[in-house]
Amino acid sequence: MQDIWAFLGPAIVMFIIRNRIFSFCFLALYAALFIQMFYQASLIHHVPEACGGKHDPLGYMALFFVLSVVCLAVYPFAALAKFIITAVASKE
Repeated sequence: MQDIWAFLGPAIVMFIIRNRIFSFCFLALYAALFIQMFYQASLIHHVPEACGGKHDPLGYMALFFVLSVVCLAVYPFAALAKFIITAVASKE
C-alpha cells in the first residue's frame, strides 16, 4: 500500500505547482518510465530470467519521487521570490 505514493507523488506535485512547463517535463518523465516498464515487461515475457537487474524501472521510480519532492520543497521559495520581485517592481 505504501508503494502507491511513489507513483502518485509526482502527479500530486504537478497539481500543486500548476506550471505548464513543469507539468510537461514530469509528463515526459512519466512517459519515459512507461516505456521503460513496457520494455521490462516484454523482456520478462520473452526471457523470464531477465527480471530485475540493471534494467529495473522501479529504481528510477524512487529517483522520480525524490525529484518531485525536491521540486515541491523549492516551489514555496520560488513563489515567495516571485512575489517579492513583483511587489518591488510595482512600487517603482
